[in-house]
Amino acid sequence: MTSEIQITPSEREAQAISPERLSDVFKLMDEYGYLILRGVIETSHLNQLQFLYDDAWQAFKSAKSSWIAGGQIIGHLNVNPPVSKHFANAHVLGNKIVCAITSGILGVDLCISDVGGNTNQPGSIDQYLHSDVDYKEFKKLLVNIPLGDVDEENGSIEIVPKSHKSNIQFPEPADVAASFGPIRVNSQMGDALIRYPHVWHRGRANPSIRPRHMLSAWHEAIPEENRAINKLMIDPTAPNLFTAYTARFRELGTLNTAPEFRPNYFS
Repeated sequence: MTSEIQITPSEREAQAISPERLSDVFKLMDEYGYLILRGVIETSHLNQLQFLYDDAWQAFKSAKSSWIAGGQIIGHLNVNPPVSKHFANAHVLGNKIVCAITSGILGVDLCISDVGGNTNQPGSIDQYLHSDVDYKEFKKLLVNIPLGDVDEENGSIEIVPKSHKSNIQFPEPADVAASFGPIRVNSQMGDALIRYPHVWHRGRANPSIRPRHMLSAWHEAIPEENRAINKLMIDPTAPNLFTAYTARFRELGTLNTAPEFRPNYFS
């Protein structure tokens, strides 16, 4: 079984799902460690971000990079997203259905503590299966938003369902064989993936001729007085999310207007 739900057009417009649907979601997340939300995001902003990322990637590839490892060899790059109204808005970063799910799992005082993402370059190879954090770090969720349709042809992510209940960060082949087996998470523009960061996963090879871009946001529940001063720590329900987002990045000194490609630690 795939852990997913289809968001209806009326639910997407209302930015809400019923308490019964939320209850089902919480059960799926607990059992499988991840959830695919089909059609949860209106796509106009994502289309604009895809154009922005494609242009930035072309410029990055044309320039001589100061680093060749850290993702350049296997083709998976980390990306700092731009401070853009197409990302920091109530439909994408502050999506109310997504936030209702993450706050229902994590608790009140929800904040977005970091943003990022990755670009899977054409001709990339498979990453190793891994988790993003140590097993004991339960109090975060990661939201991934693809900028375009993704399947086996352009490097869709691979996940091992239920592996969030295993105390292993870098599994060996025997661990995977003893698990429930990996699945590919294929998605369309407008879908979102919520997962525990300690679910085993990896970026798969991208045999296509186009890069595959993905946004990410870390969700945590932290009272305002306890939020770190050197992290984003922004309220996704802020009345004007773009203004709050821009002001916070200006305070942090990292106000990027274009995507910034960075090394990935898989060298």
